[in-house]
Amino acid sequence: MAGTGHPMSMSMPNRAMSMLPNPFSSFSRQHRQADDKTFNLCEHLETQPIDPQATSPFYNGRIPAEIRTLIFQYALTGSPAPHAKQFTHDPHVRYDHEPVPVLDDLLPISQPFRKTSYLVTERGFHNDECRQVGEGFDWLRPDNTRPVVDHYNLLLTCRRVYLETHSLPLQQKEFVFYCIRGNDPDAAYYTGDPQSYLAQRLSRPAPGILPGGQPGEPRKQQRDLYPRQVRLLTQQYWLEDTHHYLQNSTSWHRYPYFMADDAGMSNSKMWWAPLRHLRITLRRSDWWDWERNRALKISPYRRSVRDQAQMALDMGRTMAWSEMMAERRRKRAVGEVAQPDDSCAGVQEDQLGLFEPDSWGLAFREMTNLRTLTIDFETAEDKKGEMDKIVEWAVMWRFPLAPGHKPSELSTATAEGGKDAGDTGEQYKRYLCAGGRPVEKMSWRGNKAYWSMRCTTCPKGQREANAACPGCRERQRLTDNGLGPRLYVWTVKWTAMRADE
Repeated sequence: MAGTGHPMSMSMPNRAMSMLPNPFSSFSRQHRQADDKTFNLCEHLETQPIDPQATSPFYNGRIPAEIRTLIFQYALTGSPAPHAKQFTHDPHVRYDHEPVPVLDDLLPISQPFRKTSYLVTERGFHNDECRQVGEGFDWLRPDNTRPVVDHYNLLLTCRRVYLETHSLPLQQKEFVFYCIRGNDPDAAYYTGDPQSYLAQRLSRPAPGILPGGQPGEPRKQQRDLYPRQVRLLTQQYWLEDTHHYLQNSTSWHRYPYFMADDAGMSNSKMWWAPLRHLRITLRRSDWWDWERNRALKISPYRRSVRDQAQMALDMGRTMAWSEMMAERRRKRAVGEVAQPDDSCAGVQEDQLGLFEPDSWGLAFREMTNLRTLTIDFETAEDKKGEMDKIVEWAVMWRFPLAPGHKPSELSTATAEGGKDAGDTGEQYKRYLCAGGRPVEKMSWRGNKAYWSMRCTTCPKGQREANAACPGCRERQRLTDNGLGPRLYVWTVKWTAMRADE
């Protein structure tokens, strides 16, 4: 099926085709011959005769192209490996936040009450066996298990299929990065952060000839061979204060091996990040001082929020912005012209005026092709009320994006965004907005690793478990059976919008 000879079944790859290097095989990358440095499989196939596969139902008109694409996408979708990590308990997943009592028959182990000490050190707390990577702590979740097997056999069936689908694995896969702490104990897959993955796991740009360049010089990597969807399971200190990951490491979403173009333009200007969908998951154990069960705090308008009072101040600023926007819309609806001294005259739709210069919420301006941002907010059941207030505030957040460019009537819009050769040069503001979309909810039962260091029901300063405290008794009963608190998740999604839409 791969050559110009007799057509073959879709499930029977031609031997000549299978002998070509597989770009997704680490073995083929490591064992290429020295004189094969300029080989590019995609370019090679584009110069070869391609069998139209007229007898295949995928290409003879029996199956519509849209259905064929869906089938190919499904065939190239990864699935959990047979030895993927599994829960040792029933997480009892629900897609709501209704209370879920633990029935006695699910707690077969019953032991006498013990006055366990709450004076454990933070180091000792984290060194507990249940909080180790190998036990699944922090990364094993109802919506995330590892390892996942990627399926690439479809690419070996024939040349036509390969040319049509070779970019799909990277386009449709959600790449998960744990930002230091996660399921990559030997660093073999570089899932600690996207920059390491792009540098070490993805193929480097295929050598070739740049426009105006010389043979053997690195060529620009194809834009369709880059991740489109990324998920960050990140601690707050990585997102905000200590590492300030999104703001300071803006190179993570640009391939580090790009060369400047003929005009000498820098990497940051010549490359529009192909990332379209970003998801950030703040787990129960990602929040500041979760071990000591401190109050939740977050704000996109700052580098790092200091305390609850500072967060409350930012909440008030957002409410004031919302009221001014409502007043401006009211005046526009009745045709009233805003006066220069009017408080709502200078209000910005993208909330840019609310952000400090180095706040993490401004990092999305660098992701010029971003279409959606999703944030999962997770906490334990005792903090459900706190998180409800934060999420109610979060749906009002707006994140400024890089400005868009209005195309001229004769120009063709680029698939990756940015400014096309036919653009008029006019810009318009863009931002991420969550308005009008329902917040998705989910809850699940964690294991005993997700308890904080102290009982949340006991008075502050309690030194040991108290038999008279119902919280201590329930916590110990669940812990003896390997269970932890029920975890609640709120998922908020922001979509790119144009100002005044």
